[in-house]
Amino acid sequence: MKKLILISVLLFILGSALYSNAEWKSANKVSFAWDAPTTVPAGCFPIYKVYTREAIPISSPAFSQEVTGDILQATVTLPEDGFYYLGVSAICRQINEIDGTIVDIESEMAWSDNPSSVLDGNIFGVYKFPVSLPPAGLQLK
Repeated sequence: MKKLILISVLLFILGSALYSNAEWKSANKVSFAWDAPTTVPAGCFPIYKVYTREAIPISSPAFSQEVTGDILQATVTLPEDGFYYLGVSAICRQINEIDGTIVDIESEMAWSDNPSSVLDGNIFGVYKFPVSLPPAGLQLK
């Protein structure tokens, strides 16, 4: 238990030192929103893919969920203890008029640690710490 607390504290200190400009929120689940792309081709049905990415160490993105239509927000459940950035990409889904196949064109990902992707340049992340272990050894006395 002490080892787990020590690791959590060290991660927090390391995260604070490396990412002191970011706003960090502690959560198991977090909701976030985004603005729709300013230009969308005619006949495009918007779809958004939501991702998480570990901040310490920086890792490859993990797909979280797909959001369709005019819904410009998502709730993400963090997969395990650690520090995370949130990301979203826009997909233009069109139906090829010639053969009826579906064509997806995906944008670059917008990440919460990229000042050009976040509102007012205020980068942010979320972190999840281990939940305390329940008491053990219950007995009648």
